[in-house]
Amino acid sequence: MRALIDLRGKQFGRLTVLDRAPNNKWNQACWRVRCECGEERIVSGVHLRRGQSRSCGCLSVELAAARMRADPRCGAVMHGLAGTPEYRALRGARKRCTNPADANFKNYGARGIEYRFPADLGKATALLLETIGRRPEGLTLDRIDNDGHYEVGNLRWATPREQRSNQHRRRR
Repeated sequence: MRALIDLRGKQFGRLTVLDRAPNNKWNQACWRVRCECGEERIVSGVHLRRGQSRSCGCLSVELAAARMRADPRCGAVMHGLAGTPEYRALRGARKRCTNPADANFKNYGARGIEYRFPADLGKATALLLETIGRRPEGLTLDRIDNDGHYEVGNLRWATPREQRSNQHRRRR
């Protein structure tokens, strides 16, 4: 049997070993540690020495947030607009105009209607909010000129009745 390595007072990443804790179910020596953020945990000595435990979990949260901030695809998530009615309206408009698999593509993208907002839906939503504001209850996104594109200056919030009167007349 190996001699116990005393880890008290040693630093492992953000963790400082305070004192010995009972062995875990695999009979490995465990230690009570305090993270720099103040959280205390019980951690296996093997995990500490191998570098598998470097914090209470706060480090992985910070690293994930940093990765998201660095990833341009995550813009909407970072500014909190994902899931808002404005975000969903623009996501639907973009899909109708750019995705041939969308059921409504024939009435939008196939007719030449373009989505002229930034590809990043977060930035697009921020621009929409800046130009026409938040969506009032019961209204939906509408193009003022029905043959025009989804772009700044051609959008408004409209009632279902206004939407119907501004509809593209389909051939029968």
